[in-house]
Amino acid sequence: MLAGHLTNLDLAPPEIIDWSRVVGFRYHYDAYKKFTRSEVQLPVYVSELLNHEDDVDAIDVDYLKARSIRAIDASGQTVRKWSVWKCITGELEYGGTTYVIDEGEIFEVAADYLESLNENITRLPLQDALPWPAATTRTDEDTFSRAAAVSLAPALRLDQELVYSRMQTTPIEL
Repeated sequence: MLAGHLTNLDLAPPEIIDWSRVVGFRYHYDAYKKFTRSEVQLPVYVSELLNHEDDVDAIDVDYLKARSIRAIDASGQTVRKWSVWKCITGELEYGGTTYVIDEGEIFEVAADYLESLNENITRLPLQDALPWPAATTRTDEDTFSRAAAVSLAPALRLDQELVYSRMQTTPIEL
C-alpha cells in the first residue's frame, strides 16, 4: 500500500466542517498522547505511521478504513471523526489512466473529459481581466463574495448555499 509516489495525494476532511469549532486534528496513533495537529498531511501521516506500526505489510485499504482521523475542539473533544481512507484525496495515474480518489471512492477520469475541460479552461478570461473587488487580509469571505457578485454581475453568488444529496452524509457547498 505505501509503495509508490504520494505527490498527487493528500489528506483532507471529507466534508465541510465548522472551522470555528476545530482547532486541530488527531491521527489514530496520536490518541494516547492527546497530541493535536494544526492540519492533516499525508506525508506526515505516512512517515509517522511507519514509526508506530510494527507490521508494515498490514497497512492496506482495510487498515486505513479501520483507523481514524479526528477533528478536535479547543477543549480537546472530538468534533468529527472519519476513517483515514475517507480522508485520502487526490489524483493518480495507473496504466495510462487517470483516477481521482475522494471520500473513499475511486473514479476513473475519461481522457476526453480532461481534454474538454482543459479546452474550456483556456477560454476563460484571465483573472486580471475580471473586475474583482478590492480586498485586504481583514476582508472576510462573506463580504468579499457579496462584493464580487456585484462587481462581476451578472455573476451568480453561490457562497454558503448548500445542496443535499442522497450520496453524501453532509450537505455540499456550491
